[in-house]
Amino acid sequence: MFSFLSVIFFSAAVNTASLSPRDRPKFVPGKYLVQLRSDIDAVSVASHHETVHRPARRGPTDSPVERTFSIGSLSAYLGSFDEQAAIEISDLEEVLSVVPDEYIYLEKTDFTPLAQRALVTHTSSVWSLGDLSHKVGNATEYVYDSTAGEGTTAYVFDTGIRLSHTEFEGRARFGVNGITNSTNPSGASKDNDGHGTHCAATVVGKTFGVANKASVVDVKVFDGATGSTSAILTGIQWAVSDVFARNAASTSVFSMSLSAQTTSTLLDDAVKAAYDVGILSIVAAGNENAPIAPLTPTRLPEAFTVGMTQPDRGKVNIVADIYGSNYGPEMDIFAPGRDIVSTSHLSDTGTATKTGTSMATPLVAGLDLLSESVGRGFSEPR
Repeated sequence: MFSFLSVIFFSAAVNTASLSPRDRPKFVPGKYLVQLRSDIDAVSVASHHETVHRPARRGPTDSPVERTFSIGSLSAYLGSFDEQAAIEISDLEEVLSVVPDEYIYLEKTDFTPLAQRALVTHTSSVWSLGDLSHKVGNATEYVYDSTAGEGTTAYVFDTGIRLSHTEFEGRARFGVNGITNSTNPSGASKDNDGHGTHCAATVVGKTFGVANKASVVDVKVFDGATGSTSAILTGIQWAVSDVFARNAASTSVFSMSLSAQTTSTLLDDAVKAAYDVGILSIVAAGNENAPIAPLTPTRLPEAFTVGMTQPDRGKVNIVADIYGSNYGPEMDIFAPGRDIVSTSHLSDTGTATKTGTSMATPLVAGLDLLSESVGRGFSEPR
């Protein structure tokens, strides 16, 4: 069952000046993700962990099992092993798969400074919000229900969030750093890129957000430009636990502006497990102007996959500085994704403009929260 996999890429807004993926390291040295069969009991899981702790299985550390993941029916762990130990572990009866932990790369973009239910109208709105609320394009007003997502929450899996930005009005909180496996909002958990802050305000910002009374939780899975499969799994596990601690599955959504080109099923299984317990993931289709089919978790019927449009409501094809929106039967919806204005991470009042399916994804996450706040949501799979 042991195999090496191809590199994973983050579905961010693309900058063609970025380093070529083939020049980047693909795998996290000495780190493997082990997925156990879903039909084994807790005693068998404990016995397996004892087996891998034996000296013959140890890698560079005395405690080879670094993190465990239990998300619905998914049982897995991150371990430090040498290649021979990984091969031996893959032969154990209770093991479903052993795969190298993989780096995930964020492709950089440039920043451009810039009670009773009723309908609310924001005049002179950004084009993306006007487009969402009108049948005819080129609208300059955003019209929405006054509940505005109040009482709902988006978990944004990204580069971090500048929580102090005025757009969030105190409705943003730190959740977990999936890279360090820490719930401490330390300096290591700040947004050093801006992608996450931009996406978060697109969901809930007072000016740029679809659901501008909703709350947002920072699930940091990228450190600057780099993350990993294990970081995303850590984020999903923490977020599912947090949702259930608040008894809020029906009013929460995962906004995941990412996709992975790999044959691994771990991200698939984690997103499915979250869906099975009532939490929907809104995911980016990717920016390669190519079929979605090879990508995870975008290919899943349990994920809600978003492509991007431009102001004329056409699919974004190849334009300057980005590739076009991906496409295919796995796509659930297209949403505005070109030249989206939202927040910058550089100051508490700054703005930035970005293009990509990553920008379309939080718009749809906001729509889900807006719908949930009036008793509806995107609850059914394809």
